[in-house]
Amino acid sequence: MSKAVVGAMTVIRSAMSTSATPASSALPAVSLDNAEEILAREPSAPLAMALRLAGKLNAPQESYVAANGETVSLRRDPLPADPELIPEAQLRLAANAAVLGARVDPIDLIQWLYRLAQSVERAPVGDALDDAVRRLGDDLRDLPAYCFTEASRRAIARELVFWPSFAKLDPALRKETAALEAERRHLEAVIVAAAAPALPAPAAPVSAARSRMPEEVVAVQARVRAFTAEMASKIDREGKPTLKIRPAYNDRERLIIQYERIVQERGPLAAAAQTRLDALLEQRSKDSTGPSDDGWS
Repeated sequence: MSKAVVGAMTVIRSAMSTSATPASSALPAVSLDNAEEILAREPSAPLAMALRLAGKLNAPQESYVAANGETVSLRRDPLPADPELIPEAQLRLAANAAVLGARVDPIDLIQWLYRLAQSVERAPVGDALDDAVRRLGDDLRDLPAYCFTEASRRAIARELVFWPSFAKLDPALRKETAALEAERRHLEAVIVAAAAPALPAPAAPVSAARSRMPEEVVAVQARVRAFTAEMASKIDREGKPTLKIRPAYNDRERLIIQYERIVQERGPLAAAAQTRLDALLEQRSKDSTGPSDDGWS
């Protein structure tokens, strides 16, 4: 390893010492070893379900085209999360932050790049390789140490085949943390949803009778009793109501005129029309001796 590369490692180390992101004070303190152990364990079933639901919220919102041609987006329900999930979610989020926040040691980064050069085609050699490693090491120092593993080296060698530029190597390395980044977003969403106050249950509909004031109820009851007494006074001794329904004079008179015309024509329906006409005339005669002209007693 040349002196130029050793000097580059010193520069990278000093830059990394000033760019580290402090852990959030709201999360429990977790060491890197404990963080890896926590993330290796599967979350509890309730938290795993909440994480899956949070992942669906990040998906594109579903929509459909209405009959009028307008695009309508379907409403998304809020994320259901129990407050009891907060401690577990915070611990896992702290472990996630510890892994993503741990930066690679400059020596490990340089060694990883040299091993990558041995795994791909058309890698530079000699001073050209030292210079390429120095430049890549300086550009990649902000990536988590999680990116620079033996598994990632083999995967990138298979994917890129040739010695990569920074433009090719950086996005390929960031794929290594894609799952952790997604879990971090989902954990944050679960914690926010679990800490949010529960929505009040919809109030049960109150009937009009229950919403009345006591004095209104008394007034209604009094009107009912008065109406009952008034109707009782209109019933005769035999228990039959004296109130008669006014007959439909206009309809009856029209029928009489129609039946009289059929009888005068002496057609096949004349006999039946005569029978019905006699009944209507008899009914009209009875009504003329019954109620007054307005039809009410």
